[in-house]
Amino acid sequence: LEVNKYQYLLTGRIFDGKVYIGLCNFVERWDQLTISQRKGLNYRYHLGCNCK
Repeated sequence: LEVNKYQYLLTGRIFDGKVYIGLCNFVERWDQLTISQRKGLNYRYHLGCNCK
């Protein structure tokens, strides 16, 4: 998601074709993530997890 020229990482779930983001899900500006967090997320995505 991009808002005001910032990219955000949003986590949640998809159910019946709708995206749900709750209070317990992770929402953070991409540039505020640590290098380790970015690498970990990219690694999990490339492993074929159900990330969208």
